[in-house]
Amino acid sequence: MALHGAELPGLPSGASRLRNQDRELLERARAASAKALTPVSEFMVGAALRTVDDRIYAGCNVEDESQASTTHAEQAALVAAVFARDLAGDPVQVEALAVFAHHRGALVTCTPCGACRQLMSQFGPQARVLFIDGDDIREVTIADLLPFTFRLDSA
Repeated sequence: MALHGAELPGLPSGASRLRNQDRELLERARAASAKALTPVSEFMVGAALRTVDDRIYAGCNVEDESQASTTHAEQAALVAAVFARDLAGDPVQVEALAVFAHHRGALVTCTPCGACRQLMSQFGPQARVLFIDGDDIREVTIADLLPFTFRLDSA
C-alpha cells in the first residue's frame, strides 16, 4: 500500500549509537513497515526479529476493513520465522525484535501489544525489544514488557 503521500521516515538519530546488527534489524523493520496494508488507520508497522543463530525474519501489519482480524507486524514476523524454520525442522529462538512504526510520515512510539508480547515470550522470554521513543531507541526485554506470562505448564 502506498505511504499515503508521505515519505517513509528515516531512523531516529538515536539509532547511530546502536551496534551494527541492531541497526540492521531496525532498518529491516523500517523496510517492512513500507509494505504494511493499512486502508483504515494508516498506522504502518514493521517488525524484524533475529534468532539466536543470526537469521532475520520480517513482517508488517495487515488490516482488514473491519479491523476485527488485523495481523500485527510482530505476529507476521514470528509466523514467517516459524514457517521457515519448521520446513528445516529447527525451533525458533528469538534473540531480538525491532519495531518501527509511523503514521502519515511521522514516527510513532510503538511497543508490541499484550497478545504479541505473550506470543513472543514463548519463543524468546529474554529476547531484547528495540523500539523508537522520540529521537531515541529504547531497548527492553520481553520479560520487562510482560513480567507474568501465561505458561500451560503452570496452569
